[in-house]
Amino acid sequence: MDVDGWPVVIDAVPHAEVSEALFDDLVDYAGLFPPASLSMATAVGEYRVARRSADARRLDRFVCLGSRLQELAAELLGSEPDTEAWSISVILDGPLESMAGSIAGFHEAVGTRANVAMVERRLQLAPEDSLAVALAEADATVRKVLSAVPSAITMFEVAPKSGKLDGDTARLGVAVLAELRQNLDADIGAKLRCGGVEAADFPSLKVVAQFIAACVEHDLPFKATAGLHHPVRHFDRSLGVMRHGFLNLLVATGVAQRGAGVDTLITTLRHTDAGQLIAAVKAFDPSELRGQFISYGSCDFAEPMADLAALGLVST
Repeated sequence: MDVDGWPVVIDAVPHAEVSEALFDDLVDYAGLFPPASLSMATAVGEYRVARRSADARRLDRFVCLGSRLQELAAELLGSEPDTEAWSISVILDGPLESMAGSIAGFHEAVGTRANVAMVERRLQLAPEDSLAVALAEADATVRKVLSAVPSAITMFEVAPKSGKLDGDTARLGVAVLAELRQNLDADIGAKLRCGGVEAADFPSLKVVAQFIAACVEHDLPFKATAGLHHPVRHFDRSLGVMRHGFLNLLVATGVAQRGAGVDTLITTLRHTDAGQLIAAVKAFDPSELRGQFISYGSCDFAEPMADLAALGLVST
């Protein structure tokens, strides 16, 4: 038996039930983004339907580019307001000064209909840099973002300055953000891109495992995005690539919190057996696990919810 986490976790609570709280506020709806690439009107309509569905407790923020906030405001103002304000995550896709102005203008326009609760920005790093060098360079960027949008949770996507994300860059980025989180006493975390529209966009199992292990080691919250359309790892025939599963990521996070090493996380992330993942996830405390794994972005909400229901993990 592997004593580094995986079978031990499965054996830990064989008859426990999976708490549905594990999936509360899990999905940040990103219908505006590929591969869905919905129009603003359609995405707003889909999000509104999801907010009123039986799965609403598992839905969190509406993801929007900063450059499209005016368009989003127009859609919201052109319809009857919802009972509860929308929670928005803004991807800062332009100069920070203009992004700050766009967010302020959005808040002024929509009033109590919506609130920017999270902002997201890429943090590009050179893996060959030392922690001190990377920290000095990132410090200015992070301070600018925090100054531009001081009241929101800020998630920085760890990315290389060139090429594909590797383990060294992932670990360095997490270490830098953890240091800045402490030094600046700021509500910041890391973001991992798990896929895209091409096979090359999908990080390896090892990179994902190293990212999660580093976040747990440094007690840094993180979110994931892109490619996580289903709970369990599976083969995508159209792209010819194995897609990561968001349930795999959740279990890997819990396994890491119990002290497992990268090799065990890789094994966890590689699993395609839903039964074993379900057995494993029963061992984890939802509040502890989800305090680390904040959410993941998906361009569809109904599909992952249908998958969770089919696996018996949520009630409908």
